[in-house]
Amino acid sequence: MQYRADIDGLRAIAVIPVILFHAQIPLFSGGFVGVDVFFVISGYLITGLILAEARNNQYTIWGFYRRRIRRILPALFAVLISSSILAWQILLPEDFRDYANSLIATISFASNIFFMRHLDYFAIGAEFAPLLHTWSLAIEEQFYIVYPVALWLIFRYLKHRLVHFLTITLLLSFGFSVWLTPANPTASFYLLPSRAWELLLGAIVAMGTLPRLKSTWRELAAIAGLGMIVWSIFSFSALTSFPGLPALVPCLGCALLLYAGHSYAGKSGETVVGRILQIKAIVGVGLISYSLYLWHWPMLAIARHYYASAHLPTNVTAYILCSAVLLSVLSWRFVERPFRNFRQVSTRRIISLSLTSATALLIFGFLVSFGSGIPGRFSESVLEIAAVKSDRDTYAQNCLTSGQCLIGSRDIPVVSFILWGDSHAAAIYPAISKAAEEKVRAGLFFGKGACPPLVGVTRAYVGENFRCIEFNEHVLEAIRSNTSVETVILAARWALNGEGYRYKEEPGSPVYLASERFKQTNIKNNRAIFLHGLERTLSRIKELNKRIVLVGSIPEIGIDVPWVMALNQSRGVKSRLAPTKDEFSTRQQFVLDSLSSFADAYNAKLILPHEALCDENVCNVENDGVPLYVDDDHISKSTATRISYLFDSIF
Repeated sequence: MQYRADIDGLRAIAVIPVILFHAQIPLFSGGFVGVDVFFVISGYLITGLILAEARNNQYTIWGFYRRRIRRILPALFAVLISSSILAWQILLPEDFRDYANSLIATISFASNIFFMRHLDYFAIGAEFAPLLHTWSLAIEEQFYIVYPVALWLIFRYLKHRLVHFLTITLLLSFGFSVWLTPANPTASFYLLPSRAWELLLGAIVAMGTLPRLKSTWRELAAIAGLGMIVWSIFSFSALTSFPGLPALVPCLGCALLLYAGHSYAGKSGETVVGRILQIKAIVGVGLISYSLYLWHWPMLAIARHYYASAHLPTNVTAYILCSAVLLSVLSWRFVERPFRNFRQVSTRRIISLSLTSATALLIFGFLVSFGSGIPGRFSESVLEIAAVKSDRDTYAQNCLTSGQCLIGSRDIPVVSFILWGDSHAAAIYPAISKAAEEKVRAGLFFGKGACPPLVGVTRAYVGENFRCIEFNEHVLEAIRSNTSVETVILAARWALNGEGYRYKEEPGSPVYLASERFKQTNIKNNRAIFLHGLERTLSRIKELNKRIVLVGSIPEIGIDVPWVMALNQSRGVKSRLAPTKDEFSTRQQFVLDSLSSFADAYNAKLILPHEALCDENVCNVENDGVPLYVDDDHISKSTATRISYLFDSIF
């Protein structure tokens, strides 16, 4: 194929937004679409190369995979080895074990499946996974296991039907993506069947069967294509239902740019946009784009572990990005280029080095995984603090999946109360269960993560995937049908739902509430939706003649307490984690006033856990060096059990 410098420029347009999105630059909220642009480019280049060789009877499967090995593996293994060394030095055992599992998946080109099962790309905690970005490499390599063989066979035996085969496959994949995205956005994001159409879109352009555009239309197509990509970068966000239909915008934009610049004779396909993309500085970024993509994310993720924060200081982020660029230049010059040159490095040598590196990394990954993250790297005091992260009531946590379980005494068959709420209700479960056991009372717990007991309310940015509205109606029906139930206890993370914004350094997207009255994803509506939903809940319970207990908010800390305490202990440093009483009051003022007002209006009992967790000055996060929380906002099982006396009066 004739070299097109504008495609390297297009690679730069793709990689820069991805990096700035990963660096949490707010303006680039849709920067993740750069990966989709890469997919289209990849499909275009690979298809063009295969067809060019096939037409000249020069194509071999071995030749194709030999080029892929040279292109992908050397830089990838350099990054994996470097990341593993840093991970050994910095990551706590649990995080190191997770890293090792992702390392094994990456070497197997199955990291997209691994992360689909364990980590949503836009979820809380994704910022800390050093190899999360390798999901896109897995997609490409899985695609190229099948595609080159299929393309060659169709070209050889059904040449005149090649476009039809590719178009039908593209439409099927795109239809599957559109169908799957609302139903299971995580699977749709990570899986090849819902992404293959993006690579095939580039393939269709590469075939050269589309009619050649005249100069004016070519210019308009290039401008429109660039505009669609840029619009996606600045308009999309973690709230966008992606990929599905929205992915068509950046992908079609990239296809239009490739189509407008597709040269059938010399430079006849050039456009103004194409010439801009050929500016040396832009092309230079495109040349190092693969190394830049590989290096930047592990550096950011491991730095977040080191600083124990999802949000790095601005100067640290700038330093890491500059370092990533420097490493990428070196990687391109001394790793990518030499290994892609058949004369400098023989195929036998590169395969030997690749197999050796892969074997060593796999052994390392399995040793770390089965060795529980090699805890011997840290002192006993560090490990004791870190262990608090697992101090959860597993029975209550499982209830968040099953939706219903027992609480309190197991010795009596009749249930007299129901605990209803989200993951914060599961965290306070041990306290209520202990108080109920001591009074020989039995109850039911209905819990669903991210679903507060607000009737008619759900989280807008996850659509109906959580099924909050249906779940809460199901709980109301259970309250109605269990005639022996006298008391309904409501517990949730009220402040997050009422305010919408995460607290302090807490990672994750804002919470946008939605109801029948407020369907727009406007965070300013959260308070109104919160009040309306809570009032509906209380009135429905009151209609059923049940006593109501409202459990106030657990103090939010805004940073993962045991994790930061363990890291601080390992480095011999101290930092203030406990929020002041004034900070707590400021954050909770609206919900505390609302709960108090509703308690008076509905003759409900109001229990305030913060009265046991906060003193006159601060809301405590530790007791004699032992964390009271398992993360940034959920108290541990031990802490909950310790404050069970708050609930004695209920029974």
